[in-house]
Amino acid sequence: MPPRQSALTDRSPVCVSRWDDDAQFKKKGTVPLVKSVSFAEHNEVFEIWHINDFPDQMIADIWYDGEEYAEIKGSYQSTIFMMEAGHKLDEKEDTARGLEYRTQDGAWARHENKRDAYNLVLDEQDRQWKYDKDDWNAIAEKYLEVSVKCIKAANERGLQDELDVADYLKDVPIIKKIKKKKPKELKELKELKENKEKKPSKGEKCTKKNDDEPSSSTLRRKGSLERPSRQ
Repeated sequence: MPPRQSALTDRSPVCVSRWDDDAQFKKKGTVPLVKSVSFAEHNEVFEIWHINDFPDQMIADIWYDGEEYAEIKGSYQSTIFMMEAGHKLDEKEDTARGLEYRTQDGAWARHENKRDAYNLVLDEQDRQWKYDKDDWNAIAEKYLEVSVKCIKAANERGLQDELDVADYLKDVPIIKKIKKKKPKELKELKELKENKEKKPSKGEKCTKKNDDEPSSSTLRRKGSLERPSRQ
């Protein structure tokens, strides 16, 4: 399915990350997206339309409808069938990431996690109400008894995602990071630049601070020509 048309225009507010119309998806050589953030010098006010004021065609261009959602769901059914059959997926064409709970086993596991969690919470709540109490911390601890395994599984998937991204970035050109200067470092650089600009370049004559006061170079030349007087 082709991507949705962007609703952003040249009149869109500043500080918005947006797609570059010239950006293309390529396997190697370029980064697929170009994002930018800009800040205007003056405040601008933009009118935001209410959903009821949108033309039907604009709504159709921006939001997915039921048929398009059905097409999206149908597009990954073949991948789910391959996962359930135990076939090895071609990572270049298909990926199981994000479809873990779309399989029968995954959907049942998620259902059990939710069921066990709210049963523990409701049982603890009923127990407290029996004694006319409200202990939110006790309810949270009961919920964690079930959710801690979900947290662990999510953390493991996140670590695997990090490895997968690092492997993908091997084929992407390395962009040198520019270290952000601290205010103190910026002040030192500014002072160094100012001192450098004040320093005379080679071949340039030294100017006197006072016309009546000879420069140090003149004194050196004069001292080298005069012999010390004998007393």
